[in-house]
Amino acid sequence: PYIGAGLAGLALAMIAGCLIFWRALQRYRNRVSQLRKEIVQVAADQTFDRRVAGFADNAELNEVGDCFNQLFEALHTRDVLAKKREDLFKDLANTMPEVVLVHDEKVLFANREAGRLLGVEPEELVGADVIDLIRPAYRRRASAIIQQQLEGKTGGVRYELQLIDGEERTRWAEATGMRMRYRGRTVIVTIARDVTYRKSVEATLSRGRDQAQITLESLSEGLITTDTSGDIDYMNAAAVTLTGASLDQAIGKPFGEIVKLVDEGDNRDLGDPVRRTLAMRKRVSMGRRALLMPINGGAEVSIEATASPVFKPDGELSGAVLIMRDVGELRGLTREMSYQASHDALTGLVNRREFERQVDAALAGAQAESEHHVLC
Repeated sequence: PYIGAGLAGLALAMIAGCLIFWRALQRYRNRVSQLRKEIVQVAADQTFDRRVAGFADNAELNEVGDCFNQLFEALHTRDVLAKKREDLFKDLANTMPEVVLVHDEKVLFANREAGRLLGVEPEELVGADVIDLIRPAYRRRASAIIQQQLEGKTGGVRYELQLIDGEERTRWAEATGMRMRYRGRTVIVTIARDVTYRKSVEATLSRGRDQAQITLESLSEGLITTDTSGDIDYMNAAAVTLTGASLDQAIGKPFGEIVKLVDEGDNRDLGDPVRRTLAMRKRVSMGRRALLMPINGGAEVSIEATASPVFKPDGELSGAVLIMRDVGELRGLTREMSYQASHDALTGLVNRREFERQVDAALAGAQAESEHHVLC
């Protein structure tokens, strides 16, 4: 009987011990579960400014909680610093006169200038596909550049593209980008400036140059321009015809190597008018007796030629321009009229007026220079 009672008491004691251990284990599990839930909740919020509760009656769990709290504190400090850096970056970006976009395939941040250029509020651009801001004709190239930048294959590439503003108007931009870390991810920061006005001016100047080119090529006068060394850099079609030299033969050579100018009366060399005007920095006229003799043996041409220096707006010499025109027919008519006015139409001899002019000239020469003349 005593043995039976003892076994029964031992069994009851063991059962009671098991119950106590089970309840303690259950409480431990509950607290571990509570700790896990709090850790998961803090991690899910990604703010790391919360802390897990302590366990005064369990030193081990309390120590584990303290370790996690220290980790959360470090992460929170990091986030605060990152937020300050991001705010500083945004403030600086918003003071820039250029467009600043932080993006991968989508816009993560846009500064005020980006909103102004595209005609929307900057916040409306966040989350938009970058490619949707670009004109279709430029999307493939821009997409390839962005992908290469994200992969680190290239950076700092400067390129031009057309953007679409909120009113579907085209805006030209010159952009460059580089890879960076932003909010824990690899992104591209693209800086662009509005070059719409410059493109408009370039288009206008291009049309103006084309029109000027057409006008110059339509002139009946020959026009040649040179640099400050006197080397030819442009000839219009009329100048090519007058000189008999092609553009390939003339461009880059001095005017004097292409043609020679002589006096029509005595074949006296008149020199290079381009070099004279560059040296004197004033207009040089070759008068009405210049005869153009092409170096390549082409036909001689009676011309009138004027060379003038060309100056930049600041007064610096930038080259010279030579304008010449064929006056062969005019000089022929002038000679014919002069001959008819001084000769008898029937005999072909000089008339009385011309005879008197020549006598007066001979007398004046005799008096001025002690010359002797004989009249037969």
